[in-house]
Amino acid sequence: MDEYNDEMNTLEMSLASEWLRAHGHSDDEVIDFIHYIAQGAGEAEKAEA
Repeated sequence: MDEYNDEMNTLEMSLASEWLRAHGHSDDEVIDFIHYIAQGAGEAEKAEA
């Protein structure tokens, strides 16, 4: 059985970005989301602290 990959792939990130825009999020918010996901949620929380 394949190991579960908890990272978003490019297609998933693109779809999530489109969803955010469709629901009224600004370009800056979408970019923040992409950065947050790209660096990993745990790493982002460490950077904010």
